Amino acid sequence: MSDQNARSQTPEPFELEWLRPAGRPVPRDTAFERINRYSAQSPFAAQGYEAGQVFETTEDLYTHFLEAVPPLMMTSGSFACGEMTTDRLVDSYHLINGRAFCVTIEWAGRKSLAQAWSALITFLEETRS
Repeated sequence: MSDQNARSQTPEPFELEWLRPAGRPVPRDTAFERINRYSAQSPFAAQGYEAGQVFETTEDLYTHFLEAVPPLMMTSGSFACGEMTTDRLVDSYHLINGRAFCVTIEWAGRKSLAQAWSALITFLEETRS
């Protein structure tokens, strides 16, 4: 699919689901294992790798991925990155009130990142975490 076609699509709305433990940042090693959960070697492989999964991470990891992997899209406080090794799923990273989050999204262009941001804000308000 061309980038122009991807930008014109509207991503499907999705529900967010905490990957446990919820409400506190996971250590760096655990974060990498969660990010790589699409691999059978990951201790989190049983959770699968699906759009809408979210976990809290650290600002250090947010910065690491911002510097290590070229963003597909970036806004103030958010970016999406990935190598498309898992079809159209990528990880997006968000800084909100001093907290960092990783949300798996289905990449369909710029709207995907905005949708993830909006869903995360709503999710955090609803769960008050």
